[in-house]
Amino acid sequence: MAHYAKIKGMKGQSGFTILEIIVVIAIIAILAAIAIPNYIAIQDRAYLATARESISYLRSFLEIYRVDYKFYPSSLIMEGETRGSPLTPSIMAFLDWDKALANLEGNLLTYSGNAEGSNYTLTGKAKDRNHTVLSATPTGIFP
Repeated sequence: MAHYAKIKGMKGQSGFTILEIIVVIAIIAILAAIAIPNYIAIQDRAYLATARESISYLRSFLEIYRVDYKFYPSSLIMEGETRGSPLTPSIMAFLDWDKALANLEGNLLTYSGNAEGSNYTLTGKAKDRNHTVLSATPTGIFP
């Protein structure tokens, strides 16, 4: 009987009420609703920045080629090559294709150079939710 009285006396002092638990869950839900979209936006900006870095990396090799040969290559693919590479062995030795393509959607890049070797266009897609297309020319990178 004494044991029953002890349990009965604790009844009014136990745990959280259902209202308190609902309030805590609502606060957590509100914080998640704010944080998750911000996290996704930050992730998209990071994907876009790394894609820009990849295209900038390739632009630097094209500029080295232009300085050496006074024109841009008409193609990045040499005869017999499957991965594609600039036409100079000196540049091929330093160009890391895995680094250059890793941050682009599908690891794909499009290159077109004009016949005179005075211009080129590099195009690739970022891995962000919008699949932003980035284009690079000798004057810069454009989203």
